Amino acid sequence: MSSPICLPFRPVAAAALALSLALPLVAAAQTVDSEAGVSFKGTRRVAISQFGIEFYTQLLALGRSGGNTVRQQSTLTGVSQATRQALVDKMYAVTVALLKDAGFEVVPQEKLAADPMYQQLVSSYGKLSQYVVHDSQGLGDGEHLSTVVAPTGMAAFYASAGSSGGYIRANMSDRLDAQNYGIGTREAEIGKHLDATLVKFSFLASYGTTQASKNGLIANIANIAARASLETSPNLMAYETQVQFVTPAGPRMFGNVKRAGQSGAFYLKQPLMGVNIFATADSTSDDTKKSDNVINGMFSLFGGKNAVKTQMVEVTTTDAQYEQAFAALVTTASAALVKSLEANR
Repeated sequence: MSSPICLPFRPVAAAALALSLALPLVAAAQTVDSEAGVSFKGTRRVAISQFGIEFYTQLLALGRSGGNTVRQQSTLTGVSQATRQALVDKMYAVTVALLKDAGFEVVPQEKLAADPMYQQLVSSYGKLSQYVVHDSQGLGDGEHLSTVVAPTGMAAFYASAGSSGGYIRANMSDRLDAQNYGIGTREAEIGKHLDATLVKFSFLASYGTTQASKNGLIANIANIAARASLETSPNLMAYETQVQFVTPAGPRMFGNVKRAGQSGAFYLKQPLMGVNIFATADSTSDDTKKSDNVINGMFSLFGGKNAVKTQMVEVTTTDAQYEQAFAALVTTASAALVKSLEANR
């Protein structure tokens, strides 16, 4: 397992890839929570109107302290688009089977795709699979990058937990679409036409977690060094790994609504973690280091205490390890979410 890779700069050895793929997982069934889960009561027939895994491909940690700034940008390499697509197709089939095993009637995808109202919805809001999400919230001129992959033949949609979990991500356009009450109303009409509740499965998959220092009074006075770090491991993020649903009765308008435009949702309240399969290496270029030196030299010239440090990190794994790791995680999460649907129907 790799050690956390941190700033200020330290030599970073490439970690040995984990050889065991028998992943010990968090007990996901014990961490599923709901928002208005009672709204699902009475559902026997469902249509999967959205299904997607959003894969992080770039993470940025921006640490600040006492005027000092550190930027650590990591990029995932070694995983092909074909591998992600094959994984999503497999996980969609697994989820359909889980729903059927739980006693739900699942509307065939062909019937949903042929529905004129659903076609209009896809035409207005759907995107091509492998849709790239740019998230620059609180990151200055940097950003996280992720890719939303839908099953073959289906459109991709950005899914959001809204204000749930305390973190607002992606751009305004994506968030407005994901939490659009008007879309929820149209989905309810589709549900009436199909005599089904529309369910929308989304999984937010990351290759690691970041931490970064923040400014504060003590840090400003003491000029404490800023820090940023990355710890690698395959994981599904809490709150954003979820099944949202819209019943024929429509989305909720009043009350403590965090996922606007939905009738309700079931979601992982804790992240689901797997054994580390990633190796890390410092890939900071000489040009980046020279740029930092120039900036820091200017600060010194004018008597400032500010300092800037930048680190680029390459995170690597193989297609086979990546697919097997996330297949285990998504299967576990999907089973937990379906179990919650079953318990609340």
